[in-house]
Amino acid sequence: MSNEFRPGEYVEEAERGPREAGPPFDDEDADIILRSCDGVDFRVHKLFLIKAFHTFDDMLRGTDEAGCLDAASDQEFKDGLAVVSMTESRRILDRLLRLLYVVSKPDLDSLADLRAVCIALDKYCVRSFPALVADALSRATQEHPEIVFAIACRCCLADIAHRAAKVTLRQPRQLIPVPYEDIEFVRVGHYHALVLYQAECLAAARTATATILSVIGKNSIPGASNVGSAPPRSCRCRRVQRSMRQSAVMIPMWVIDYFGEVSNGLKDEIAGSVATKPRLHISTLESASVCDYCTLTKQKFVSFTEALSRHIDYEVSKIKMRLQDLDK
Repeated sequence: MSNEFRPGEYVEEAERGPREAGPPFDDEDADIILRSCDGVDFRVHKLFLIKAFHTFDDMLRGTDEAGCLDAASDQEFKDGLAVVSMTESRRILDRLLRLLYVVSKPDLDSLADLRAVCIALDKYCVRSFPALVADALSRATQEHPEIVFAIACRCCLADIAHRAAKVTLRQPRQLIPVPYEDIEFVRVGHYHALVLYQAECLAAARTATATILSVIGKNSIPGASNVGSAPPRSCRCRRVQRSMRQSAVMIPMWVIDYFGEVSNGLKDEIAGSVATKPRLHISTLESASVCDYCTLTKQKFVSFTEALSRHIDYEVSKIKMRLQDLDK
Protein backbone atom coordinates (compact mmCIF):
# COMPACT_ATOMS: atom_id res chain seq x y z
CA MET A 1 0.00 0.00 0.00
CA SER A 2 1.48 3.33 -1.11
CA ASN A 3 1.88 6.15 1.39
CA GLU A 4 3.13 8.78 -1.05
CA PHE A 5 2.15 12.40 -0.48
CA ARG A 6 3.28 15.42 -2.51
CA PRO A 7 1.74 18.63 -1.11
CA GLY A 8 3.38 20.82 -3.73
CA GLU A 9 1.30 19.42 -6.57
CA TYR A 10 -1.90 20.92 -5.13
CA VAL A 11 -0.49 24.45 -5.03
CA GLU A 12 0.71 24.23 -8.61
CA GLU A 13 -2.63 22.94 -9.91
CA ALA A 14 -4.67 25.52 -7.97
CA GLU A 15 -2.83 28.39 -9.68
CA ARG A 16 -4.21 27.31 -13.07
CA GLY A 17 -7.76 28.27 -12.13
CA PRO A 18 -10.87 26.13 -11.60
CA ARG A 19 -11.20 23.05 -13.83
CA GLU A 20 -13.99 20.56 -14.33
CA ALA A 21 -13.72 17.18 -12.63
CA GLY A 22 -15.35 15.44 -15.57
CA PRO A 23 -17.57 12.35 -15.44
CA PRO A 24 -19.35 11.22 -13.40
CA PHE A 25 -19.30 14.65 -11.74
CA ASP A 26 -20.52 16.67 -14.72
CA ASP A 27 -24.28 16.01 -14.68
CA GLU A 28 -26.33 18.75 -16.32
CA ASP A 29 -28.96 18.46 -13.60
CA ALA A 30 -26.45 18.90 -10.76
CA ASP A 31 -27.56 21.57 -8.29
CA ILE A 32 -24.32 22.43 -6.47
CA ILE A 33 -20.59 22.59 -7.16
CA LEU A 34 -17.96 21.40 -4.70
CA ARG A 35 -14.56 22.92 -5.45
CA SER A 36 -11.48 21.10 -4.22
CA CYS A 37 -8.61 22.98 -2.59
CA ASP A 38 -6.57 22.52 -5.77
CA GLY A 39 -9.24 24.10 -7.97
CA VAL A 40 -11.29 21.26 -9.45
CA ASP A 41 -15.09 21.61 -9.66
CA PHE A 42 -17.34 18.64 -8.92
CA ARG A 43 -20.95 19.07 -10.06
CA VAL A 44 -23.04 17.01 -7.67
CA HIS A 45 -26.53 16.71 -6.22
CA LYS A 46 -27.45 18.17 -2.87
CA LEU A 47 -29.71 15.23 -2.12
CA PHE A 48 -26.79 12.78 -2.23
CA LEU A 49 -24.79 14.95 0.15
CA ILE A 50 -27.72 15.44 2.51
CA LYS A 51 -28.49 11.73 2.62
CA ALA A 52 -24.87 10.80 3.31
CA PHE A 53 -23.62 13.50 5.69
CA HIS A 54 -25.15 15.26 8.68
CA THR A 55 -22.95 18.30 8.04
CA PHE A 56 -24.34 18.89 4.55
CA ASP A 57 -27.84 18.29 5.88
CA ASP A 58 -27.36 21.18 8.29
CA MET A 59 -25.78 23.34 5.58
CA LEU A 60 -28.13 22.70 2.67
CA ARG A 61 -31.49 21.85 4.17
CA GLY A 62 -33.55 23.20 7.01
CA THR A 63 -35.19 26.48 7.94
CA ASP A 64 -33.62 28.59 5.23
CA GLU A 65 -30.48 26.71 4.28
CA ALA A 66 -31.43 26.61 0.61
CA GLY A 67 -31.46 30.39 0.60
CA CYS A 68 -28.42 30.88 2.81
CA LEU A 69 -25.97 30.11 0.03
CA ASP A 70 -27.84 32.31 -2.45
CA ALA A 71 -28.13 35.21 -0.03
CA ALA A 72 -24.49 35.28 1.07
CA SER A 73 -22.87 38.43 -0.35
CA ASP A 74 -19.55 36.70 -0.94
CA GLN A 75 -21.04 33.51 -2.36
CA GLU A 76 -19.47 32.48 -5.66
CA PHE A 77 -21.65 31.10 -8.45
CA LYS A 78 -20.82 29.23 -11.63
CA ASP A 79 -23.40 28.49 -14.31
CA GLY A 80 -26.06 29.48 -11.81
CA LEU A 81 -24.87 26.98 -9.20
CA ALA A 82 -23.46 27.87 -5.80
CA VAL A 83 -19.79 26.93 -5.40
CA VAL A 84 -18.74 25.46 -2.04
CA SER A 85 -15.00 25.53 -1.39
CA MET A 86 -13.70 22.35 0.21
CA THR A 87 -10.48 21.72 2.12
CA GLU A 88 -9.95 18.36 0.41
CA SER A 89 -7.82 17.93 -2.72
CA ARG A 90 -9.23 16.76 -6.05
CA ARG A 91 -7.77 13.30 -5.42
CA ILE A 92 -9.47 12.92 -2.05
CA LEU A 93 -12.75 14.61 -3.01
CA ASP A 94 -13.04 12.30 -6.03
CA ARG A 95 -12.66 9.24 -3.80
CA LEU A 96 -15.07 10.63 -1.23
CA LEU A 97 -17.81 11.39 -3.76
CA ARG A 98 -17.43 8.07 -5.57
CA LEU A 99 -18.60 6.45 -2.35
CA LEU A 100 -21.96 8.21 -2.85
CA TYR A 101 -22.45 7.64 -6.58
CA VAL A 102 -23.11 4.31 -8.31
CA VAL A 103 -19.91 4.46 -10.34
CA SER A 104 -16.57 2.67 -10.37
CA LYS A 105 -15.16 2.01 -6.93
CA PRO A 106 -12.70 4.61 -5.61
CA ASP A 107 -9.04 3.64 -5.44
CA LEU A 108 -8.21 3.36 -1.74
CA ASP A 109 -4.94 1.42 -1.98
CA SER A 110 -2.86 4.40 -0.89
CA LEU A 111 -2.70 4.73 2.89
CA ALA A 112 -2.44 8.52 2.57
CA ASP A 113 -5.63 8.63 0.46
CA LEU A 114 -7.45 6.23 2.74
CA ARG A 115 -6.51 8.29 5.78
CA ALA A 116 -7.67 11.52 4.13
CA VAL A 117 -10.99 9.97 3.05
CA CYS A 118 -11.61 8.70 6.58
CA ILE A 119 -10.88 12.14 8.01
CA ALA A 120 -13.31 13.72 5.53
CA LEU A 121 -16.02 11.17 6.33
CA ASP A 122 -15.62 11.94 10.00
CA LYS A 123 -15.43 15.71 9.47
CA TYR A 124 -18.67 15.80 7.50
CA CYS A 125 -20.35 13.42 9.97
CA VAL A 126 -21.13 10.54 7.63
CA ARG A 127 -24.38 8.85 8.61
CA SER A 128 -23.18 5.31 7.87
CA PHE A 129 -19.54 4.41 7.35
CA PRO A 130 -19.10 3.00 3.81
CA ALA A 131 -18.31 -0.71 3.66
CA LEU A 132 -15.74 -0.04 0.92
CA VAL A 133 -13.72 2.14 3.27
CA ALA A 134 -14.07 -0.30 6.15
CA ASP A 135 -12.80 -3.09 3.89
CA ALA A 136 -9.86 -0.94 2.78
CA LEU A 137 -8.99 -0.23 6.41
CA SER A 138 -9.12 -3.95 7.17
CA ARG A 139 -6.65 -4.61 4.35
CA ALA A 140 -4.37 -1.81 5.51
CA THR A 141 -4.34 -3.33 8.98
CA GLN A 142 -1.93 -6.02 7.78
CA GLU A 143 0.83 -3.48 7.03
CA HIS A 144 -0.07 -0.51 9.22
CA PRO A 145 -2.01 -1.78 12.25
CA GLU A 146 -1.09 1.09 14.56
CA ILE A 147 -2.11 3.79 12.07
CA VAL A 148 -5.36 1.96 11.28
CA PHE A 149 -6.01 1.70 15.02
CA ALA A 150 -5.66 5.48 15.32
CA ILE A 151 -7.97 6.11 12.35
CA ALA A 152 -10.53 3.63 13.68
CA CYS A 153 -10.53 5.38 17.05
CA ARG A 154 -11.23 8.73 15.39
CA CYS A 155 -14.02 7.28 13.25
CA CYS A 156 -15.52 5.20 16.09
CA LEU A 157 -14.98 1.91 14.23
CA ALA A 158 -14.74 -0.50 17.15
CA ASP A 159 -14.48 -3.72 15.11
CA ILE A 160 -11.61 -2.40 13.01
CA ALA A 161 -9.85 -0.99 16.08
CA HIS A 162 -9.99 -4.41 17.74
CA ARG A 163 -8.78 -6.12 14.57
CA ALA A 164 -5.88 -3.69 14.27
CA ALA A 165 -4.96 -4.18 17.93
CA LYS A 166 -4.67 -7.93 17.36
CA VAL A 167 -2.35 -7.40 14.40
CA THR A 168 -0.09 -5.14 16.52
CA LEU A 169 0.80 -8.25 18.50
CA ARG A 170 3.01 -9.32 15.58
CA GLN A 171 5.35 -6.53 16.61
CA PRO A 172 4.07 -4.84 19.78
CA ARG A 173 5.32 -1.24 19.67
CA GLN A 174 2.40 0.55 21.32
CA LEU A 175 1.74 3.48 18.91
CA ILE A 176 5.33 4.34 18.01
CA PRO A 177 4.75 3.95 14.22
CA VAL A 178 1.86 6.45 14.24
CA PRO A 179 2.80 9.88 12.78
CA TYR A 180 2.62 12.82 15.16
CA GLU A 181 -0.33 14.38 13.34
CA ASP A 182 -2.38 11.21 13.81
CA ILE A 183 -1.70 10.70 17.50
CA GLU A 184 -4.40 13.26 18.27
CA PHE A 185 -6.93 10.79 16.86
CA VAL A 186 -6.40 8.53 19.87
CA ARG A 187 -7.86 9.41 23.23
CA VAL A 188 -5.80 8.73 26.32
CA GLY A 189 -8.21 5.97 27.32
CA HIS A 190 -7.88 4.23 23.96
CA TYR A 191 -4.08 4.47 24.04
CA HIS A 192 -4.04 3.03 27.55
CA ALA A 193 -6.36 0.22 26.42
CA LEU A 194 -3.96 -0.76 23.62
CA VAL A 195 -0.88 -0.66 25.86
CA LEU A 196 -2.68 -2.71 28.50
CA TYR A 197 -3.92 -5.18 25.87
CA GLN A 198 -0.41 -5.77 24.54
CA ALA A 199 0.97 -6.20 28.06
CA GLU A 200 -1.76 -8.64 29.07
CA CYS A 201 -1.33 -10.66 25.88
CA LEU A 202 2.42 -10.90 26.51
CA ALA A 203 1.79 -12.05 30.08
CA ALA A 204 -0.75 -14.62 28.88
CA ALA A 205 1.65 -15.96 26.23
CA ARG A 206 4.49 -16.31 28.71
CA THR A 207 2.22 -17.96 31.27
CA ALA A 208 1.10 -20.42 28.59
CA THR A 209 4.74 -21.26 27.90
CA ALA A 210 5.45 -21.78 31.58
CA THR A 211 2.37 -23.95 32.15
CA ILE A 212 2.37 -26.11 29.01
CA LEU A 213 3.46 -29.11 31.07
CA SER A 214 0.19 -28.92 32.98
CA VAL A 215 -1.93 -29.38 29.87
CA ILE A 216 -0.12 -32.22 28.11
CA GLY A 217 0.88 -35.71 29.18
CA LYS A 218 4.38 -36.79 30.15
CA ASN A 219 4.66 -38.95 27.06
CA SER A 220 4.32 -35.83 24.90
CA ILE A 221 7.36 -34.14 26.49
CA PRO A 222 10.62 -34.81 24.62
CA GLY A 223 13.24 -36.56 26.75
CA ALA A 224 11.09 -36.63 29.91
CA SER A 225 11.51 -39.24 32.65
CA ASN A 226 9.82 -40.00 35.96
CA VAL A 227 11.00 -38.35 39.15
CA GLY A 228 13.07 -40.77 41.25
CA SER A 229 13.82 -43.12 38.39
CA ALA A 230 17.15 -43.32 36.66
CA PRO A 231 17.33 -41.50 33.31
CA PRO A 232 17.83 -43.58 30.19
CA ARG A 233 21.36 -45.03 30.06
CA SER A 234 22.19 -43.31 26.80
CA CYS A 235 21.10 -39.86 28.09
CA ARG A 236 23.92 -37.62 29.27
CA CYS A 237 21.80 -34.47 29.62
CA ARG A 238 21.42 -32.58 32.85
CA ARG A 239 17.82 -32.86 34.05
CA VAL A 240 15.64 -30.67 36.25
CA GLN A 241 12.35 -31.38 37.98
CA ARG A 242 9.22 -29.61 36.82
CA SER A 243 5.64 -29.87 38.06
CA MET A 244 2.83 -31.21 35.95
CA ARG A 245 -0.89 -31.29 36.60
CA GLN A 246 -0.87 -33.91 39.36
CA SER A 247 2.73 -35.00 39.44
CA ALA A 248 6.27 -34.00 38.53
CA VAL A 249 8.66 -34.96 35.78
CA MET A 250 12.38 -34.73 35.01
CA ILE A 251 13.12 -32.74 31.87
CA PRO A 252 16.38 -32.32 29.94
CA MET A 253 17.96 -28.90 30.34
CA TRP A 254 17.84 -28.24 26.61
CA VAL A 255 14.01 -28.29 26.82
CA ILE A 256 14.14 -25.77 29.68
CA ASP A 257 16.45 -23.56 27.61
CA TYR A 258 13.96 -23.80 24.76
CA PHE A 259 11.21 -22.47 27.05
CA GLY A 260 13.45 -19.52 27.91
CA GLU A 261 14.08 -18.73 24.25
CA VAL A 262 10.36 -18.83 23.50
CA SER A 263 9.60 -16.51 26.42
CA ASN A 264 12.26 -14.04 25.25
CA GLY A 265 10.98 -14.17 21.67
CA LEU A 266 7.45 -13.33 22.74
CA LYS A 267 8.41 -9.77 23.62
CA ASP A 268 9.03 -9.12 19.91
CA GLU A 269 6.09 -11.13 18.57
CA ILE A 270 3.17 -12.20 20.74
CA ALA A 271 2.08 -15.29 18.83
CA GLY A 272 2.28 -19.05 19.05
CA SER A 273 4.38 -19.08 15.88
CA VAL A 274 7.34 -18.01 18.01
CA ALA A 275 7.45 -21.56 19.42
CA THR A 276 7.77 -23.11 15.96
CA LYS A 277 10.29 -20.79 14.31
CA PRO A 278 12.85 -22.83 12.30
CA ARG A 279 15.79 -20.94 13.80
CA LEU A 280 14.71 -21.89 17.30
CA HIS A 281 14.06 -25.49 16.23
CA ILE A 282 17.53 -25.82 14.77
CA SER A 283 19.39 -24.34 17.74
CA THR A 284 17.41 -26.47 20.21
CA LEU A 285 17.92 -29.70 18.30
CA GLU A 286 21.62 -28.94 18.00
CA SER A 287 21.75 -28.82 21.80
CA ALA A 288 19.87 -32.11 21.99
CA SER A 289 22.11 -33.79 19.42
CA VAL A 290 25.02 -34.13 21.87
CA CYS A 291 22.94 -36.80 23.62
CA ASP A 292 22.35 -40.14 21.87
CA TYR A 293 19.01 -40.59 23.63
CA CYS A 294 17.63 -37.07 23.10
CA THR A 295 18.62 -37.14 19.44
CA LEU A 296 15.92 -39.77 18.97
CA THR A 297 13.23 -37.41 20.31
CA LYS A 298 13.36 -35.05 17.31
CA GLN A 299 9.88 -35.84 16.01
CA LYS A 300 8.40 -35.69 19.50
CA PHE A 301 10.01 -32.27 19.97
CA VAL A 302 8.44 -30.95 16.75
CA SER A 303 5.00 -32.16 17.86
CA PHE A 304 5.61 -30.64 21.29
CA THR A 305 6.40 -27.20 19.82
CA GLU A 306 3.23 -27.32 17.73
CA ALA A 307 1.20 -28.09 20.85
CA LEU A 308 2.88 -25.18 22.64
CA SER A 309 2.12 -22.88 19.71
CA ARG A 310 -1.57 -23.75 19.84
CA HIS A 311 -1.64 -23.32 23.62
CA ILE A 312 -0.08 -19.85 23.39
CA ASP A 313 -2.55 -18.70 20.74
CA TYR A 314 -5.47 -20.07 22.72
CA GLU A 315 -4.48 -18.28 25.92
CA VAL A 316 -3.81 -15.01 24.09
CA SER A 317 -7.22 -15.23 22.39
CA LYS A 318 -8.86 -15.04 25.81
CA ILE A 319 -7.55 -11.50 26.36
CA LYS A 320 -10.10 -8.85 25.46
CA MET A 321 -9.46 -5.16 24.96
CA ARG A 322 -12.02 -2.69 26.25
CA LEU A 323 -12.24 0.54 24.26
CA GLN A 324 -14.23 3.02 26.28
CA ASP A 325 -16.84 4.92 24.22
CA LEU A 326 -16.30 2.62 21.21
CA ASP A 327 -17.44 -0.74 22.53
CA LYS A 328 -21.19 -1.05 22.97
